[in-house]
Amino acid sequence: MKTSEAISATAVAALPDRRLDWRHKAVPASANGTTHAEFLNGRHTLADLQTPLLTLDAQALRSNADRLAQWCKERGVLLAPHGKTTMSPQLWSEQLQRGAWGITLANFAQLRVAREFGVQNLQLANSLTDPQAIRWVASQDSTILSWVDSTDTVALIERTLAGTDAVLDVLVEIGAHGGRTGARSVEAAMDVARAVNEAAHLRLVGVSGYEGSLAHTADDAGLAAVRGYLATMRLLHEELLAEGVYGSESVFITAGGSAYFDDVVTVLSPCISTGAEMGGPECGPHDPQRCLHHPRRRLLPRHLAVLPRRRPALHSRDARLGARCLPA
Repeated sequence: MKTSEAISATAVAALPDRRLDWRHKAVPASANGTTHAEFLNGRHTLADLQTPLLTLDAQALRSNADRLAQWCKERGVLLAPHGKTTMSPQLWSEQLQRGAWGITLANFAQLRVAREFGVQNLQLANSLTDPQAIRWVASQDSTILSWVDSTDTVALIERTLAGTDAVLDVLVEIGAHGGRTGARSVEAAMDVARAVNEAAHLRLVGVSGYEGSLAHTADDAGLAAVRGYLATMRLLHEELLAEGVYGSESVFITAGGSAYFDDVVTVLSPCISTGAEMGGPECGPHDPQRCLHHPRRRLLPRHLAVLPRRRPALHSRDARLGARCLPA
């Protein structure tokens, strides 16, 4: 049953009582059978752990999370941090408690972990192409957005859910030449969107994309490639609105890798509806003001992970480390 909790506080709180075993990387075999809490209370040192090892600075991590939450709030955008980076329900909970819309994940196995911990709002930054995964998503009492970038994927989901009354929410993914996935043009993306609109088991609720694969520098050429791509996302969104293809009043545009998240918001946020519930984009590149009259268009940055001048929260360790106590 769907609850009002963004993530199950009970499931997260029970993690310290789980027992360590062979599944826990870097934990010494001598700790097998002890609980997480017991291990930490034993005042072990980093030298007791196997390397390579990555540690977190809790104070810096929380400071960065606070800053990012405030940054998004000030700009009227929602945040769906990419949970695959950590696969840590405790960190997901920290982000959700600070107002994140939900958690983004990359595959079916990760979705199952998130639902085990009761995460209610999820985005799969990928297409559902496994019939087992399609049926599982359809069975969940939660919000799970996924992406489509071809009419073949639309047809597969339709065949898989034939004979049911399930309807899955999807976003059409726009890609670019040289990118990884996504329809390669606005015209191709529109064809996918029309196929979704005609499907019995799908509902189009937005536009998705990933700009991070198109550039890896902040020079003029790199920024031009990213900003041009984001402008294409806006154009696709405007075309979908003009044709009336969206199946929901609540529409998402999602992008935002950790390198160019500020450009994502700069290019897309001028379209955010001022009166919208939690904010969101209603794009009109030639007349942004007309966007202010359409509530519930949402900008959903996805991969946002860092801010300029942030405090480093990750520290790598190797076998040369001396004895240092782990925080309880």
